[in-house]
Amino acid sequence: MKAVILAGGSGTRLYPLTRKTAKCMLQINGKPLLEHIIRYLAGYGFKEIIVTLGKKKEQIIDYFGDGSEFNVNLSYSVEAKPLGTAGSFKNAGEYLSGTTLIMQGDNLTNFNLKNIIAFHRKRKAMVTITLTQVKDPSGYGIAVIDRQGRIIRFEEKPRRLFSKLANSGIYAVEHEVLDHIPKGMMFDFSRDLFPKLLRSKLPVYGVKMNGYWFDIGTPSSYRNANRYLKSLEH
Repeated sequence: MKAVILAGGSGTRLYPLTRKTAKCMLQINGKPLLEHIIRYLAGYGFKEIIVTLGKKKEQIIDYFGDGSEFNVNLSYSVEAKPLGTAGSFKNAGEYLSGTTLIMQGDNLTNFNLKNIIAFHRKRKAMVTITLTQVKDPSGYGIAVIDRQGRIIRFEEKPRRLFSKLANSGIYAVEHEVLDHIPKGMMFDFSRDLFPKLLRSKLPVYGVKMNGYWFDIGTPSSYRNANRYLKSLEH
């Protein structure tokens, strides 16, 4: 199975940290965030990893190269213009087949990927969204699932909160999902694709995971992630 890391975001909310540095290259406990993600995936046996890139792509390619130093084979899918999360995935379609694991390039977690993939396969899902319970879900896509884990309601940053199960940005998806994403235009997983699949009654599931999870989109979450990883060393 291949993994895709979506690392083309500009990191505007992290400015000025991202003025000269790509968001995924910000240092977390002495290593670039993207290095933590690649090592995490490699630890679960992923060998083929595609990284989607936008601006500041040279920093990332210069640092990681072909991935051999990290015991993986890295390919890069470069966007000429911002395409959104699902659009980035579509743009990398030439590298993909079968089931793919997708991760955001600004997430730091220790969720058990084997359990996520096993759930996805057992349910014969087209998409499995990894969900995690958060205290304040107002900044996330949130979901309601039935007893089997099938998503019965999903909304990106709703005005009225109806769940504390947040979308962590880790997805297991089948290849046919690409057929539902328009080519060459801005298209987002949470805002566009998931509502579209749910309207069509396609098998979209959510699996609840425990563990640490940082969505490193703001200076405060960046500081918290740094602090937490340093604390694990003691």
